[in-house]
This record gives sequence, structure tokens and C-alpha cells, in this order.
Amino acid sequence: MIRVNCSWLAVLAAHLVLVTQANAQAATEEGAALLASSGCAACHGPQGRGTTLAPPIVGSALTAEAFRIGVRNARGAMPSYSVEVLSDSTLDTLYAYVSGRAGVDAPAGSDERGAELYERVGCYSCHSNQGQGIMHGPRIGPDPIRWARFVWYVRNPTGQMPPYSSVVLNDQDLADLHAFLASRPRPQPVESIPLLAP
Repeated sequence: MIRVNCSWLAVLAAHLVLVTQANAQAATEEGAALLASSGCAACHGPQGRGTTLAPPIVGSALTAEAFRIGVRNARGAMPSYSVEVLSDSTLDTLYAYVSGRAGVDAPAGSDERGAELYERVGCYSCHSNQGQGIMHGPRIGPDPIRWARFVWYVRNPTGQMPPYSSVVLNDQDLADLHAFLASRPRPQPVESIPLLAP
């Protein structure tokens, strides 16, 4: 029978935990430094949580490939970054940093109050009654964009949408609107509608 010294295993386990924590801390520090040195923090903020210039990028639902494409072939005001400016390994480190950091969770919202706000503020005039979108505005429900991006866009929209400051819609109002949009029923599949079925 093999006898194992339990105190030796406990020391080894503690050492592995400390090494893992140190590596995670080093990766976080490297990612934060790259966010600043690459210029991303100038628009997306020092923690990548967004500013009035650009949306949040932490807690991103993007895949690594989509992130790389977005940086290499940027749209709007964001400049594109070639491989000569930001190497693939630098982008991989940046992606690991922003995707590994938690985004801001939506506060609890009331879908009933959100429905009232949606009508009172006039969201329906561009996005239709259920957020399904019409000619003037895109679909925004039943699967709204993630919370941090939602707040950023309502405060800093593009196109013809007016901005809604926190004086007009505070964060709780936005949480209620987000809850309303998330609660919208999913549309029926086209195949289930006889007149639209292929």
C-alpha cells in the first residue's frame, strides 16, 4: 500500500493555486497595458467599458475571429488596424483581456413598466409595437443587444435616433425598457404561416 504525505499534497495544491492566480494577474495587467498602448482605451475607456466616443468592449459576446475582423476592417469612426500596427498575437491578448472581463449586468427591470415607457417615450414610432422594427428603425426585441451596449447606444445613437440622456431616461428606465424588449415573444417560423411557407 502506498502512503501519501497529505501535507506535501496540500503544499503542492496551494502552490498551483498561487501560480494560476499570478498568471491570471499578469495576463490582466498585460491586457490593460495593451488596451492603453494600442490606443483602444482612448475611445473605449481605460477598462474598455465604453465612453461617449465608443461602445464597451469588455464582456464581449464576439468570437476571437469576429473581434479580429472588427479591428482589421473597422466601420464608422473607428480606424482599421493592420497586422503591422497590431500583430495577431497582440490582438489575441487584447481579445483574451476584453472577453475575460465581466461586462456590466443589467439591473433588475420591470417589463410592465418598460412597456409603459416604450409607449410613452415613443420607441414604437420607429421600432414598432413589439420592438420588431419597421422601415424607420431596426428590430430591437425580443433579443435586445447586451446591456452595456444598449445603454451606450441609447445615450450615443447614430443615424436619426435622438439621444436619451439620463435626465430623460435614467438607468432604471433603461433596465425596464431592456426587460420589456427581452420579454417580447419570438416570432413564428415562416414555415408555420401557410401564406408565407415556401
